[in-house]
Amino acid sequence: MMGQCNNRFFIPVHGTAQYKDYQEIKIQEVYKTLEPGVIPRSSIVILEDNLVDLVKPGDDVMISGLFIQRWKPPFRAADRPEIEVAVLANNITVLNKRDYNIKQEINQQACSEFKRYWKEHDMDMIAGKNKILESMSPHIYDRYAEKLGLLLALIGGVAKQSGDDPRIRGQIHMLMIGEPGTGKS
Repeated sequence: MMGQCNNRFFIPVHGTAQYKDYQEIKIQEVYKTLEPGVIPRSSIVILEDNLVDLVKPGDDVMISGLFIQRWKPPFRAADRPEIEVAVLANNITVLNKRDYNIKQEINQQACSEFKRYWKEHDMDMIAGKNKILESMSPHIYDRYAEKLGLLLALIGGVAKQSGDDPRIRGQIHMLMIGEPGTGKS
């Protein structure tokens, strides 16, 4: 007859442990490929060994790997455990390496348009900014702060990295909360 083990203290056996780098990330469908109003689906991806820390939040990636099943931890102790599907990655390709080279620079015509516009508004740059904001969503009145925030989110920025410092993402996120009629949608 087998008895239960009541021991609560375990001693590791030296020389039998195996260690590896491990990271879990959540990937999400690309917004550009979805129809308006559709919520993007997401999935858990498990990265091991040399794949750990290859991607940063906000990167566009292409991942190949195996679908696996694993036990999902229960929310409460009384809940039944569930099985969730995850991807065990074996290759990652980062697609959004934004190295601005000669091919991706703004062409000369657009550059001259920008210079001409700001030369016209050289004496009053705030009026130039307000003119741009007025032309953006013209049916929404007097919401310059909201329009400016949205415009800056649309324009984006440039990612920065200096030396061994972590990369700073250039794109910003915007959460607009307010009354009906502020043009949140």
